[in-house]
Amino acid sequence: MFGARRSLAARSGREWRNAAWIPGQMIYCQRQVNGQFRSYAAALDIIAHELLHGLTGSTARLNFDFSRAR
Repeated sequence: MFGARRSLAARSGREWRNAAWIPGQMIYCQRQVNGQFRSYAAALDIIAHELLHGLTGSTARLNFDFSRAR
């Protein structure tokens, strides 16, 4: 997970208020502030949150039971 660049900043010309960890990739979208788009990649807490998804997914050996998901 670490040692390689793994980010992607999404700019679609519209607001999408989210960030996501997709194995091997972090996606940061944007929100409007005073009429301008601001990327969630500018917020260190959001970056840390997504990195921890990657760290947990790479090291915790968790198994998700999809039959119990609702």
